[in-house]
Amino acid sequence: MQFDAFIMRCVDDGMSPPFVIVSIAANGAVVVSYLANGHSETLCEHVVGTGLALPIRVVAIALSNGRTASTLLTDSEGLALQ
Repeated sequence: MQFDAFIMRCVDDGMSPPFVIVSIAANGAVVVSYLANGHSETLCEHVVGTGLALPIRVVAIALSNGRTASTLLTDSEGLALQ
């Protein structure tokens, strides 16, 4: 699943932005972002080696209601996070 499709699924399932997005890569790299109004801001990151290694577990937390969802990005097409 691509990142944009994942966020749309979250909204369709009743989650409301803003979101905190946590991305955890197979190599231990972690990126935490804030997503609202179509814009994202990196809150913190721990990058290992050359960056995020596939697969990447992505968890979305809706700040408005505390609901969560997750998906697994397994191909480079799903990495269009910006």
